[in-house]
Amino acid sequence: MRKLLSLRTKITAICGDPMNDVSVSQLWNAKYIYESTYDTYSDDKAILLGRPAAFVPMTAIIGGAMLTYHQRILPIILCQWAYQTFQLAIRYAERPHSSVVTDSDLLTGYAAGTVGAISTALLYHKIFKCSAPIIARMGPLAAVIVGTCISIPVTRYRELDEGIPIYDEKERKLGYSTKAAQHSVLMDVSRQLLVQIPPLLLAPFYMEYLDERGTLCRYPYMNLPNQMLFVGLFTALFTPFLRALIPEKGSMSFTSLQEDLQDCIVRRTGVCPLKVFYRLSMSPT
Repeated sequence: MRKLLSLRTKITAICGDPMNDVSVSQLWNAKYIYESTYDTYSDDKAILLGRPAAFVPMTAIIGGAMLTYHQRILPIILCQWAYQTFQLAIRYAERPHSSVVTDSDLLTGYAAGTVGAISTALLYHKIFKCSAPIIARMGPLAAVIVGTCISIPVTRYRELDEGIPIYDEKERKLGYSTKAAQHSVLMDVSRQLLVQIPPLLLAPFYMEYLDERGTLCRYPYMNLPNQMLFVGLFTALFTPFLRALIPEKGSMSFTSLQEDLQDCIVRRTGVCPLKVFYRLSMSPT
């Protein structure tokens, strides 16, 4: 009820009192503004870089720069640092205020992910700098994969240790499960990689095609805009579809939980649910 009242207050601030003369299109517009500004799960206002509206342009700018300057040491370091900083802003915006994940945990995961991504990018550059251009252009992809696989588990290590809330079909909290936390972190990493990998994987083939046609030789200044445009368009068109493949809420069978937690839930509720549900990203306590 408190969340519904809060939602009505925010929509009223955007388009006026919905009980008065407000059209359906105005209500839809208010809904879009609300969903792009507030986390729909925690109802917290997101920082600017962590909002959905910032995802496509920031991904296009940083991703395009990573792919363009993959052969120069300083840009490699700066681009990987910028990308991990952007991911930190997203995780900060997605984290509920009541989450067990602290600011220190976020910074620890950020530092570990940044070091991992930069180290991978520099090592890849050292090994493959004399390889075929299509191979050399895969450096940013390798760095992003390593950075993501390090930063998310490190950020959420407290949840892995203490467990995350699990719920029944009626959204009633049943307890805390470390196995659900393991599933959650694994699916969170998979969901992030599912969005990050395709543009960074396909853009090198697109640039290789332009290179073979001689387009980049005739118009070298189009290198960066081309890659930014490709990454931006791909991200804008396919991210909603890719995110829909792994929804925000995960589920697992009741028998997959720890045995002591199963017994505790059955004793307390008197029922044995077939499935339990949990949040994929950082959970509130």
